[in-house]
Amino acid sequence: MKLYFKSWLLRFFPDNIDAFTFGHRVFVRADTISRKMQLHELCHVCQYRKHGIWKFLWIYFVRERRLEYRDKSFEVEAYSCLTPVDLEILYPDDVTFIRSAVRKVYGY
Repeated sequence: MKLYFKSWLLRFFPDNIDAFTFGHRVFVRADTISRKMQLHELCHVCQYRKHGIWKFLWIYFVRERRLEYRDKSFEVEAYSCLTPVDLEILYPDDVTFIRSAVRKVYGY
């Protein structure tokens, strides 16, 4: 997971969008990111890893296009991840990746 702070890409998104994940890259509007948001975005990275970029984008933007943001399946899942352990339970095949990302992001 790679974080890009003060990303110019967020200029194309509504002001209430603080971060956007594409594959392993997380583009952040501000110059910092909360641990809660980092975990949320890490969940999206795991979703990309599981489904692949094209399937993730298809589900998110086409199949679920009529759903409100918080009702999209990927968002429901990401908001349910309150701890790294929650992610490990959802993505047992990515435990090594999750732990490595958490160490980088959280500093332990």
